[in-house]
Formats: sequence, C-alpha cells, structure tokens
Amino acid sequence: MANVMTNMRTLATVLAVFLTALAIGIGGSAAETYPSRIVKVIVPFPAGGVLDAITRSLTERMPDKIGQPVIAENRGGAGGTVGLEACSKSAPDGYTLCTATIEQTSIRASTEPDQFARYKDLMPLFVNPALGIHDLDGLIRLARERPGKLNYGSFGWGSAPQVVYEWLKAEKGIDIFHVPLKGAGDMMTEIVSGRIDAGFVTVGFAKPYVNAGKITPLAVVGRARSALLPAVPSLAELGFDCPYHDGWFALMGPPGIHKPALDKIVAAVRGVLGDADYKQKFLDPLGYVPIGNSPQAFAATLKDETARFAPLMKFVQSSRRY
Repeated sequence: MANVMTNMRTLATVLAVFLTALAIGIGGSAAETYPSRIVKVIVPFPAGGVLDAITRSLTERMPDKIGQPVIAENRGGAGGTVGLEACSKSAPDGYTLCTATIEQTSIRASTEPDQFARYKDLMPLFVNPALGIHDLDGLIRLARERPGKLNYGSFGWGSAPQVVYEWLKAEKGIDIFHVPLKGAGDMMTEIVSGRIDAGFVTVGFAKPYVNAGKITPLAVVGRARSALLPAVPSLAELGFDCPYHDGWFALMGPPGIHKPALDKIVAAVRGVLGDADYKQKFLDPLGYVPIGNSPQAFAATLKDETARFAPLMKFVQSSRRY
C-alpha cells in the first residue's frame, strides 16, 4: 500500500501526517490529466475522532490546490482494517486514498501480522474527575487498592491507548481492565459519562475537555511537557521511560499509484500544510507541526518504527483476554 502524504508532528512528541509513498507505479496517459473528477479519502474510523478531524481539515482545503472536489468517507470496522483494505484494493489512479494512524502501519505489523498484510500524538493520559485523583501516582495507587476494578478506554485492540496502558500495567504491576471502543469520540463520551475511568488521546483533542473540567490530565507521553497543557508533567519528567514516544497520521493510497497522480497529490498536500491560515487555525491550536518528507524517508521511518514497537508489543500480546 502506498503512502501519499506529509508528516505532521506535535511540538514535543509526534503526531504526524506523512506525505509520501512506499510504492510508486508508472502512470499512463490517463493519469497525466489527473484529476478530472472527485477524489475520495477513506477514513477507517467513525466520524468525530482525531483522524476524522485531521482528514477533513485536509480534504476541505485540497480542492483549491488540486482543482477538483476532495471528499472524506468514513468506513470504520475491525480497528481500521475495513477501510484500509478497501483502499488497498482500489485502482492505483489517485482517486481513492485513505488516512491511517501509526497503529495500522507500524504497531499492527507486530500485533496482527496477518491482518496487517491485508493492507500493508503528543498524547495525554487522563481520568474521570470522579476518581478524585490528580496525578499518575494517584492512578497507580488506586489501581493497587482496587485490582481489576478500574478500566481504561482505547480505540480498539493494538491502538496507542492500549499500548501505553498495557506498558504502564506491566511496568507497575497493576491491573486495569481494557475496554475497546470504536474511536476517540466514543471513548471521550464514555469517560465523561463515568462509564470509563481512564483514557489516552491527542492533547489537542483532549484540551477542551480539560478546560471544561470534564477530564483530569495526569501526564503527557514523551520527554517534554506540551505547550497546550504546560502544567501537566511528561512521563519522562516523572521518571518513566515509555517506548511509545510519538504518533502520526498518514494519507495513503493503493500500491503502484500512478506517479503523475502521486506528484499532484503530494504538491496539493504540501500546499495545504504550508498555508499560513491552516497553520494558524488548525495546526497551532492542536499542537501539530508539519514536516514534509520524501517517499523514501517515510518508508525508512515505517521500517524503523515497526522494529522499535516489536518489543513493546509483548505487553499488549500478554494482555489479550477477549
């Protein structure tokens, strides 16, 4: 499956949109007139989540750069596999693309190799205020006092929230039950309602809930604090060396995507990411920083991160109970 976007990193840890391709085909004459009709971008998760918001922020601005409408289509299911598999099987003409996360492209390679083969964010940990705790040590103490009674939400098995919480459980010898949900929006709804105790999501997505007092932030993943939540310590500051330092999002396309189409998509997305208005209204408020790279650079990144996550997955593999 070819990746065809740029990388968007957070200020301290990484939330990225990569503009790149793993496989570039040789385009025919039809591709040279690209695009001549609507371009569709599949979002492999339900509407209202982090990936959905990022995808739509791009598709809304791409028509001005590419000269044709660009629409987002939510197609959730199986932790993102349904949408990504549909994308991977589409024609390599540049008219069907999709967005993906680090989970599908790096983590899933270790946790679900068979599933991954079918389609080849500075983030804060937080809790419901009803728990009455205000720091990560408080969550750890409470989990020890109530073994197996607390729970945490995720976007599904093998997602970043599960990876981090299972690592924390193994690191501190605590037992917190995993509740897989469909996406970030569902997870926040369940936490605010009190049905889920803890969670983990991008800092920009969490900040409005923090400001409203609906969730209590405990720590941000990575080595440094977030400028968006300056009072919240980083895991490194608290003495934790979590292997999960960052996340990113990617726009992708089917393998062998025609080079003329790919080049135009790359130029369009780079144009959006470099737009001052987009930076001011979307990137900066959510703590995203765009980093443009080449197809080759992103391919190398995927290879390195897949290898980095492999040891971490033992915590996740050992936690699977359903």
